[in-house]
Amino acid sequence: MPRIYKVLGIAASFSALACSDASDAGNVSGPTAKAPTPPTNPPVVVTASGQIAFVSRSGQLAVMNADGSDVRTLTAGRGSDPAWSPDGATLAFASDSGIYLMNADGTRVAQLTHGGTEPTWSPDGSRIAFTMSQWDSTGVAPTLSRRIAVVNVDGSGLTWLSAGPYDDSPAWSPDGIQIAFVRSFDDYLTPSTIYVVSAAAASLPVARTYLPHGDPCGDESGPAWTPDGKSLLFWTVCPGGPNSHGDGYGFALGNADGSGTTTPIVTDVAETYYSKPAWSPDGKWIAFGSPGVEGDGVGSTIYVMSGHGSKAAALAQGSKPAWRPAR
Repeated sequence: MPRIYKVLGIAASFSALACSDASDAGNVSGPTAKAPTPPTNPPVVVTASGQIAFVSRSGQLAVMNADGSDVRTLTAGRGSDPAWSPDGATLAFASDSGIYLMNADGTRVAQLTHGGTEPTWSPDGSRIAFTMSQWDSTGVAPTLSRRIAVVNVDGSGLTWLSAGPYDDSPAWSPDGIQIAFVRSFDDYLTPSTIYVVSAAAASLPVARTYLPHGDPCGDESGPAWTPDGKSLLFWTVCPGGPNSHGDGYGFALGNADGSGTTTPIVTDVAETYYSKPAWSPDGKWIAFGSPGVEGDGVGSTIYVMSGHGSKAAALAQGSKPAWRPAR
């Protein structure tokens, strides 16, 4: 079973200045008069364009405009982990029996692999990386591990890129050279860490340790490359980590090579589990899913916020958003 990490949303707090009526508004004077302090996390007005594929509350794949309008169901059965091809013409997705491909309108569904989840396309559209479980018999007793694999879009050429024990959340770099993923362990004590591996299986995975691991730090997860390939967005459950607002839980942005410091990407969504974020093609917006405050019974919601962080706008009920490439 994949690990689930609890993420506490970060809410900006500020005081609102109010006047009792219009006539009082012009009577503020003297050395104590102050201009209203703008909120640190202002509301977002979504002006993004394009489409977002996602998993609906019913478990079917759906698509909507980036402002939340024109929601349309694509599949009759259940599906998960939608991923757009670079030309926006095809969707890869996962089901109980493996990875599938279908046209952007939901037609011509074809099975690609037997088993696997979390597909991600190579930038040239020729290959798909994904997460797949495999039995490891090298130890005293066989164990089930999760690994990152790559396959051609015709189903041939299956290649393993990682050895586990629990690797998931692959994300292909925009230049096609590398694949980022998350490695975790079954002891629930060792923090999960973002790794990067050659897409050609030409080298061993290299860790991108953005946070100061160790007690009381938590995990790095959900990597998403910025469209220019220079940075990785991820979320963390490391108190005292990159987010100076609150307790350090939330999204952060780090250099793709792991150097330098991280930048917090602050949203206002309450205590939650975040799904893997998705960048808009122009790099100005971030879509993500959240089931809301634990136990509130509302269900998961798709949000969009500014790429620099902002008060998130709710678009639709659902999870696992994937932004369609610009055409």
